[in-house]
Amino acid sequence: MEEIMVKDVITIERTTLIRTALELLEKHRIRHIPVIDENDYVVGIVADRDIRDASPSIFQPGTIKKNWNSLFLLL
Repeated sequence: MEEIMVKDVITIERTTLIRTALELLEKHRIRHIPVIDENDYVVGIVADRDIRDASPSIFQPGTIKKNWNSLFLLL
């Protein structure tokens, strides 16, 4: 198990911007990222699929375009 685990885990906070979370996922080539609180306790996990599913689709007519730079992860 030690061969696949890392000591320096990439994490985000509840107030992390969605865009920042997505950039971290892509930069580190990971699909899931733990969300921690002010006491460093894990309060959730965000997956690349969560962000994709929450994003407005360009294929759905009438979809409101939102500024994803200003949205926070709220768990």
